[in-house]
Amino acid sequence: MICVAVPLTIHTGGRTCVWMDAGLLAYRLCDRGFDCEHCPLDAAMSGACQRIDPVARRLPAGTCPATTFPDDRRYARGHTWVKPIDDREGRVRIGLDGFAAPIIRRPVNLHPGVGAAARRAGDLLGSIEIEEGQVPIGAPVGGRVVSWNPALTDEPVLAACDPYRAGWLAEMIGVPRGAWLRLLDPQAARRQGQFDARRYRRRLAYELLSDAEEGDRPAWSESGTELSRLLGPARYLAIVREFVH
Repeated sequence: MICVAVPLTIHTGGRTCVWMDAGLLAYRLCDRGFDCEHCPLDAAMSGACQRIDPVARRLPAGTCPATTFPDDRRYARGHTWVKPIDDREGRVRIGLDGFAAPIIRRPVNLHPGVGAAARRAGDLLGSIEIEEGQVPIGAPVGGRVVSWNPALTDEPVLAACDPYRAGWLAEMIGVPRGAWLRLLDPQAARRQGQFDARRYRRRLAYELLSDAEEGDRPAWSESGTELSRLLGPARYLAIVREFVH
């Protein structure tokens, strides 16, 4: 039977457990300050015990998705980062941030946009193909794409497993001076990432709850359960696109 919880405000300044709010847990006294990113319960509830891509297993230690936001770059609200490479030609490098990388999970292909055509901020940069379909990625700044990461041709999973280093997506030139500085600074990006992480968990929890028959819990906590299988590829893809764009 599904028990809907009354939100608690214990040592959290009003924050509550997202799974409790969704009615999937009747009561949860959190001893981690509701730090969902490092909560073993959240990992289990999110179906994080999924199969690991064989390419990811070969990556050096410390290159799996970062939950940090390095200070040497700026961040777009669609969860990409921009790092200046050469100020003289306005060259920047672009990739997925620490929120988007684990959401994308296991990319299977990268689809570049239209050649080296100039793009305005918000135009389609390209798309990342995951098992459920393609996730369009917008250009965080205006400029002209001059290269795509060749490493992603053979190992597209790098975009998610090593997003800040080997898994960068593209480089642009002609980016107006200082344009990247108008994006989120690292501190603001961390706050945005934490906020969106909670929204993402709540969305998944409520979607799963809506599929449960009356009086039943959704049977999704089995080891290896894929959220996309339970929600259906189309619905899961729509949620990913809502947060990463």
